[in-house]
Amino acid sequence: MPRSRASTRLRSQPLEIFGHDAHALSRARERYGLDLCPSDLRHVIESVHRGDGEFICYQGQTRYLHEVVVQGSRCVVVYDPTEHRIRTFLPAIGDRSIPEYLEDLAKHFQWGDE
Repeated sequence: MPRSRASTRLRSQPLEIFGHDAHALSRARERYGLDLCPSDLRHVIESVHRGDGEFICYQGQTRYLHEVVVQGSRCVVVYDPTEHRIRTFLPAIGDRSIPEYLEDLAKHFQWGDE
């Protein structure tokens, strides 16, 4: 099976920890107890591209919320398709329905394109 252009592009990007990677890595540790590295973020991005997990919703024009399994934990991530990166790890959905979860997020987070 041929490799997608997105997958090839991801592999060619350097594994430096930029500020936005540091934020996502910090939130993964804080909210899920995961000690991830930049290559782990790359795997999360590839999971999103493959359609693993569950697409939750669009948030603005540059944010997609996905629930994916990362090292055995069901995590909610914010994926930015314009920059091909994970912006952050959001709190877990838990037992809430998707509408309840999104309502709770709206109470605690301000959404908008930066």
